[in-house]
Amino acid sequence: CGEGVLKPFCDLLAAKDDKTVGVVLDGIANILTTAEKLNETDKVAMMVEECGGLDKIEQLQSHENEQIYHKALQIIETFFPDGDQVDEEIAPKAGETGFEFSAAESSVPQSGFNF
Repeated sequence: CGEGVLKPFCDLLAAKDDKTVGVVLDGIANILTTAEKLNETDKVAMMVEECGGLDKIEQLQSHENEQIYHKALQIIETFFPDGDQVDEEIAPKAGETGFEFSAAESSVPQSGFNF
């Protein structure tokens, strides 16, 4: 998140004024759209998430103002699409007797661990 403008900007998502929140959502959408054009979407989206912006945007999906709800939903669907996806490689597999956990073959060194 650093010392940039993103953290204070994301903090404005908690403002009580609907107009302010709407303008900030538009601003974040514009920042992410510009990042997309520069092939930096993942980097900027990660910065927004690290600043707490994603959590605030997710909370705004239950906002009483329908415009704010739609703006928040649009940002999440467009720039944070994989929030609900499960990584199949690390997710436990449901077996007959319960869940089966497994680690990738390369995760344990052949010589073992030295402490």
